[in-house]
Amino acid sequence: ITKLTSNEVTNQEITLNIEATDDIGIVAWSVALKGNTNIEWKEINQTKKLTTTYANIKQNGTYVLRIKDNVGNIESKEIIIDKIDTSIPKMTSIKIVSPESGECKIGQEVIIRVQFNEKIKGTAPTLTLLIGDTLVTATAPDPTGTLDYIDYTYTIAENLKASVEIGSYIGGDITDLAGNKATIFKLLNSGNHIEIDTLKPEMTSIKIISPASGEYKAGQKITIRVQFSEKIKGIAPTLTLRIGNSIVTATRNNPKGTSNYIDYTYITTYYQKGMVEIENYIGGNITDLLGNRVNIFKLPNTGNKITIKARSIIDDIVLNDDVIYL
Repeated sequence: ITKLTSNEVTNQEITLNIEATDDIGIVAWSVALKGNTNIEWKEINQTKKLTTTYANIKQNGTYVLRIKDNVGNIESKEIIIDKIDTSIPKMTSIKIVSPESGECKIGQEVIIRVQFNEKIKGTAPTLTLLIGDTLVTATAPDPTGTLDYIDYTYTIAENLKASVEIGSYIGGDITDLAGNKATIFKLLNSGNHIEIDTLKPEMTSIKIISPASGEYKAGQKITIRVQFSEKIKGIAPTLTLRIGNSIVTATRNNPKGTSNYIDYTYITTYYQKGMVEIENYIGGNITDLLGNRVNIFKLPNTGNKITIKARSIIDDIVLNDDVIYL
């Protein structure tokens, strides 16, 4: 017997490939489950070389091939059949495996693993994720039979704020290597718990908070607060004020992520006269603690109303004994 092989994993019948030679001549052959005493010989025209197949093996086990020549000599060879698989592959879990549990930001990649109990192949089902009220679709390559799981990926988009849950798992055509079809259904996430916050922080107001509303002379320190919806960090934008015909720039420190506002200050100078108003608010690079960037724009002052009076020359007269200095 020169060749005795079987085909690949299947949920159908196994086919044996048989080759044998004999100098005198082969007249019969048989295949039977080991231990079976009822041998059914297949008689053939005498031949020195036998090439044939046997396709009636429906269960796993050890099988014996027997070859008989024309004087009654019998040669045998065993083969173990363990590639018949009729069990259905099972889904065992759906897990977020990356990133680690915690808060995530825009652009991060979420990996969700759907685990099976054996290697699978076919067309990947559709996996959706529920983030608050938003349903998004994760993507995955089709399995090719080398792994017992499918990894799906989703890249976090903007304007989302909620935990990530499994929305649905439907469709596709998944089988094991033998062709047994898997039943696809939704499972709850049993992996990492992640929170997404890609909502942009918002500017809520620009207010003069000091001094109180009223009229003031030159030299007055003015504090203007730009309020945001959450704690912010980065490079503070430029705030300009209009005082009558003068346009001036307020000073500030860059936010460090410890507060939800930026305070600007300006000290008025001589010959400035008029209502203090917001002229412009531009530039900078402000984000929340997760890196979501703020849209910067001008807002009118909704705080205290400040008017600067022109400083008269009398304000500059200093009396020293009987001498008047100008």
